Amino acid sequence: TGEAPALASLSNRLVTLEQALSEITSDVASVAEASTAAGGLSEKALGEALAPVQNGLDSLANEVSSLKADFGDTKTSLADLGGSVSNLGDTVNTLGEQTAMLSERADTLEAEAAGRAGEQQTAAAALAVTTLKAAIDTGASFVQQLDFLKNTAPDLTLDVAPLEAFSQSGVPTLASLQHQFGPIATGVLAATREEPDGVGGKFFSNLQGLVSVRPTTAQDGDTPAAIIGRMTAALTEGRLDDVLSEAATLPETGKVAAAEFLSKVEARQTAGDLLQTLLATAQGGAGANPSQ
Repeated sequence: TGEAPALASLSNRLVTLEQALSEITSDVASVAEASTAAGGLSEKALGEALAPVQNGLDSLANEVSSLKADFGDTKTSLADLGGSVSNLGDTVNTLGEQTAMLSERADTLEAEAAGRAGEQQTAAAALAVTTLKAAIDTGASFVQQLDFLKNTAPDLTLDVAPLEAFSQSGVPTLASLQHQFGPIATGVLAATREEPDGVGGKFFSNLQGLVSVRPTTAQDGDTPAAIIGRMTAALTEGRLDDVLSEAATLPETGKVAAAEFLSKVEARQTAGDLLQTLLATAQGGAGANPSQ
């Protein structure tokens, strides 16, 4: 501290004065003894002669006493200051520990708040996807529900453009596709029937067309009837991807006859796949299959 050099200087000065005082006192005593022994001066005359010297000695002694007092006070002040510095250090350490605890608590609260915000965002996105699915499953327009999803979960990285293509008209429901397929299957069978030669063959073919029965169960083979049977079974079970893959094996005339219906199946399948992916993305995990 700034008082340490001053204390050292004061101590040195005190030692020097004490030595000087001791030496002068000793000299005065020697002079007095010598004068008395020689009989040159009476005790009174000697006292008067040494009075100024004695006064100087007294003054010097007072200064030494004052310096000792100052030295003691300074040491006490330094001790007090040292205690204050020590207490201040303890206080600083305590404040540092408290600050570290507060910082750790703030980090914890911040992490908890971020977690709650993430959970709320996930829940809102899942609700928006569920609302969209419910609207799509009705077969009606879902423009408002799709806009709600885009506004509620703007951070979803999934492209919803395929859904926007059907948002005005809606997507056919699975039930409506099942209901529509009967006439379509009959038309496909008629379009793929080979015309026999001769008048009798044509008559028999026309008669077959009037009384033909559409297969409704899965069966082996690559004939149009077998393919229609597998398509019917897949559609009944809601396996739209199998319906499309079987339709791809039909003769070209059958594909043309079923083209409009197949475009509806593709729309339903696309919407279902996208909804499933949207729900899984919104929930951060695998969602249930919403295509049916």
